[in-house]
Amino acid sequence: MAVIVYLPNKGVKEVSLGPESKIGELIKAASPATVGFTDEQEDQEVYLLDESDELSKDSKIKDHKAFVIHRCKKVMVTIMYPGKHPYTHAYPPSTLLKHIRKDAIKKFNIDDVAGQNLEIFENENQNSKLNRNYPVGNFTDYPTCGVKLYLADPNAFAG
Repeated sequence: MAVIVYLPNKGVKEVSLGPESKIGELIKAASPATVGFTDEQEDQEVYLLDESDELSKDSKIKDHKAFVIHRCKKVMVTIMYPGKHPYTHAYPPSTLLKHIRKDAIKKFNIDDVAGQNLEIFENENQNSKLNRNYPVGNFTDYPTCGVKLYLADPNAFAG
């Protein structure tokens, strides 16, 4: 069975393993360069996509379809929005951008009508719009464990 694995620095891999395979085997298949790290070297943590609890290396893949492998237990996310102080919060690397977007809209006191057109961007370029269904850990790596993102209306960019 094929599963999707989200890795740091925009890595996404499809890995074929059986449902009885252990999470440790998933790490070896998806991120072989990191195998053998000791706990002192911040070895990989594995999460189900959009779940905050780490999975045991001995647990099985079962029927799960998507995982996040990351060395950061939390990612410090700073959201920039014009005319407002930045919003900063620590999230598990498996948190989807759509939840971070929703939190930022609420934190910036933006009403639902104005907020529905807002998107998350990687930088101040209109071509850097990010997929809301990707985990935030996909955009950073250890030891940085942080990312600055931009909340903006894609129609508002100067043309």
